[in-house]
Amino acid sequence: MARLGAYQPNVGSKTLMFVERSMKTTCHPCDRHLDSSERAVGQFLPHRHCQAWLQAILFLISLLASNALWATGCSSLNGNPKTFTINLGGGSVMIPRDTATGAVLYTVNGPQLPQGSVADTSSWIAQCTNGNGITNGVLMTTPWPAVSPGLYATNVSGIAVRIKRFANTFPFSYAYTPASFTGGGPPYGWYFNAGPIVTYSFEKTGPISGGTVTAADIANVGMNYDGTVYAFYTNTSGQLTFTVGACVTPDIQVPLDPMPTSAFSGAGSTAGAKPFSIAVNGCPPGLNSVMYQLDAASGISVINAAQGVIGLGQSASATGVGLQIRDGSNNPVSFGAMHATTGYNKTSGGSFSIPLKAMYYQTAARMTAGSVASQAVFTMSYQ
Repeated sequence: MARLGAYQPNVGSKTLMFVERSMKTTCHPCDRHLDSSERAVGQFLPHRHCQAWLQAILFLISLLASNALWATGCSSLNGNPKTFTINLGGGSVMIPRDTATGAVLYTVNGPQLPQGSVADTSSWIAQCTNGNGITNGVLMTTPWPAVSPGLYATNVSGIAVRIKRFANTFPFSYAYTPASFTGGGPPYGWYFNAGPIVTYSFEKTGPISGGTVTAADIANVGMNYDGTVYAFYTNTSGQLTFTVGACVTPDIQVPLDPMPTSAFSGAGSTAGAKPFSIAVNGCPPGLNSVMYQLDAASGISVINAAQGVIGLGQSASATGVGLQIRDGSNNPVSFGAMHATTGYNKTSGGSFSIPLKAMYYQTAARMTAGSVASQAVFTMSYQ
């Protein structure tokens, strides 16, 4: 018999407190009375040390002043920054079983923004008095670790998300100069270009068993200028359910009828054709195509792949004979190649069958009688 098997940024601050105290010792007005923790060193600072302390305080004040000037180089305009909600939609995404690792499974675009302009200052997000600086795309939350740079895991094994602002993947940084501003300046105005505020791309990183990705499993991002003035923030809502699309194909046995050697006329002749079909059950809707492939099982030789002929297994005793597989139109089913199916309904999915037939095939000039047994592997492929 022939067996067909299925292979199946917060900044902290400190306060300096100056307290007037009465002193018993006579000191220069610049001297400072020490607290108890410092008394091992001395009870007062001599006048020659006072100048150094004043210089240090003045230097600190100077540094803070220059930082404050740098931080005010950019300022928000027109009610910005705004928070944009990225809605995952709540739908279901079917993933074909044979989808390659690295493939984009689904894309979610954030709100579409209109084109701003230099002339229309009401469209400006922010302005900077200095035309040199850094634009930063930052992760505001990171629920799951990075699988690779810019690609973050989700709660569903095998699925990760990449967040982009046009061509830039979060997190990112790039420099800007006065030449970056077409309208000149100062001030240098920032505005949005037309398109989605961000794009979420869900990618396959490994085997997927399916599951639901919720908003809490997606990083939220923001973008700022020089690390101080933000252009926008994102917030994620909704969820996406991912299912693995695969049809079920049970193992089947094809019993062939006994056939005398006299029924053959020479090498290449056939006899004893036996129709059978492979059941393809429970297919999900939405597949672009369903293909199948036949291969000889382990330990079985392929005699003529193009003609769909394989040899017998070790348990067989007949010689000079093999098995040929043909389709419902009586054409040989070549081994090791994909073949289209015609019964699949993309709209509804469901079940269908693939009509085939198996027959004896004379492989040599001389045949000897005996038992016949072989195996083939049936593989489904989806797109």
